[in-house]
Amino acid sequence: MNRHFPPPIIAPRVPRERLDEAIQRAQASYPHLVPIYEAVRDFGCVHAIIPQRSGPFDQPKESVGRPIILTIGDDIDTSMGPAAFDRRSIKRFVRSCTTAVIVSSEPIVQAYATVAMVAAIYRRNVILVETRLQHETAWLCVLRKMKPDLGVLLSTVKAEGRA
Repeated sequence: MNRHFPPPIIAPRVPRERLDEAIQRAQASYPHLVPIYEAVRDFGCVHAIIPQRSGPFDQPKESVGRPIILTIGDDIDTSMGPAAFDRRSIKRFVRSCTTAVIVSSEPIVQAYATVAMVAAIYRRNVILVETRLQHETAWLCVLRKMKPDLGVLLSTVKAEGRA
């Protein structure tokens, strides 16, 4: 079986000018991604995205000595939850992390800035799970089971109505 990371969307080997362009475009359309792109450009972090049903993966070889921001893309057209991802690969990566961020709300810049800060300043691997509300609890439970002392920031939808 060929086990590999999908090619990182943004990696340290991308020329600075291209990262500058990506940041400029993101500021207008996807401001939540700016902190992650800046962490790649300014601090040498690696960013990789794991799409649903992508199968097993290993850490990218170019990540040696560099913190990895691993985005789990569970919110593309529909959310499939943890079952759509290779559990062993995620567990292996989560064990190298100190922090996880689960975003089931609209993308909030502060949540993505937390991801970037952990990787850039603290030089730690971090996992970012982009999901939908119906799988938020499942992701939280899976990550806590894999690493009980994992710090988790949950960006969830605002409750409406009366409880």
